[in-house]
Amino acid sequence: SDEAADALSITPTDLTERMNRLDSIYDSASDQPSEIVKAKLSGLSEELGLDTPDICRAIARLEADRREGDIQPLLDRLVDAIGRWRAG
Repeated sequence: SDEAADALSITPTDLTERMNRLDSIYDSASDQPSEIVKAKLSGLSEELGLDTPDICRAIARLEADRREGDIQPLLDRLVDAIGRWRAG
């Protein structure tokens, strides 16, 4: 997305090209899906010259700010749990 590219300080076109290149490299990989994702993230980290945790933090901030983000239900439950804990 444009937001993800902006969070990583690259253009959307550049992010798409890099992700497509990584996808093509790992399309025929026989590792576990979780290992393939880790390898892709590591590859993207190397290409961007960023630490993997920095990429994760940038995307997590982006997801936390978006009401429709994939992480939003988890964030909502966490906020509710903290509220109950403080009240209890």
